[in-house]
Amino acid sequence: MDVLVLPFPQAPSQLIFHTPPKKLNPHPFRLPPQIPTFGAPKTPLLMNRFILLLLGLALFSQGCKKTEIHEVNEVYLMEGNQPPDYSGVTSLQVQNYVGRLYIDIRGEQPSFEVIEQGVATLQAGGLSIEAREEFILNLMDDEEYYLNLWNYTAVQLINGVPRSEILEQIAQYAIVIDLYYQNGETLLAQYLEFESEKMLNLAQADSMLAEGLISLNEFYGRFCYNAIYDEINMGSENMVIACFENLFQRYPTLSELQSGVEMVDGLSTVLLQQSGSSKGDFVHIVTHTPEFYSGRVKEQYQRLLQRSPNALEQQQGSALLSQSGDLKQLQTTVLKTDEYAGF
Repeated sequence: MDVLVLPFPQAPSQLIFHTPPKKLNPHPFRLPPQIPTFGAPKTPLLMNRFILLLLGLALFSQGCKKTEIHEVNEVYLMEGNQPPDYSGVTSLQVQNYVGRLYIDIRGEQPSFEVIEQGVATLQAGGLSIEAREEFILNLMDDEEYYLNLWNYTAVQLINGVPRSEILEQIAQYAIVIDLYYQNGETLLAQYLEFESEKMLNLAQADSMLAEGLISLNEFYGRFCYNAIYDEINMGSENMVIACFENLFQRYPTLSELQSGVEMVDGLSTVLLQQSGSSKGDFVHIVTHTPEFYSGRVKEQYQRLLQRSPNALEQQQGSALLSQSGDLKQLQTTVLKTDEYAGF
């Protein structure tokens, strides 16, 4: 006799057993052996099997019925969607938002009059995302934005050494370089000229980024390639570890650490699928690898939202930054959100 096996209510692959599953009866309609009835008629047993078979067919037929959907979820209809209603946002909330934007973008505490002007501008635009984005970009279109970016990066990478101290070091280099040339110490003079040039590049990084003369990659590279960074992270191993932590927000693997140290020490090797043989090559590689952009996304989310980005935010932010190279765009995507605004 053919045995009908009813389908599971859900795919077996979706069943999760936290304890070993009980063995299923391979013949669901075969009843366990009956206690001997000593000549009792077999008709009830056959009737039971027939009833169970009909019940199984009925359940199978019911499960295969096509379900018609008569209701459409309006959430997924693009046409007719209404923008969020921000009528419940108080003026105090908008004031806090404006003040926070000035601090994070320009690094300055605005006056009450400036805050009120910002509140009026945003409220005139209905506090919409578009109004916020326009307001944010206007704040970024100022040299104070780049100055604040330089100061923030200096705190993260060179322990907040002020620009004035860097310029003072450059002036001292000039005096010593002149003395070396007078004494015929040409090699020492040229070495100090090279170090002085790196310090000058660091001091001018924000203004050159503002003018579009250097990229964001070069901007961060200058913070990792100077005498101050070397003094803070003395030795090749500390240099490699610091760059990975500062730029990638992680510790290097053993192979990355070994290759990085060899490259910084002047040996020809491969790191992150790129070859190099000097400290300059090492800095160029770690500031131009895809993980550099991923690190900037993590950095900005931690800075502006005090949390790590989720997987989608990480992916989209990294793609945006690697394609445009514009940190402003990445920051704007965060600064215009309800989460940041507190609305």
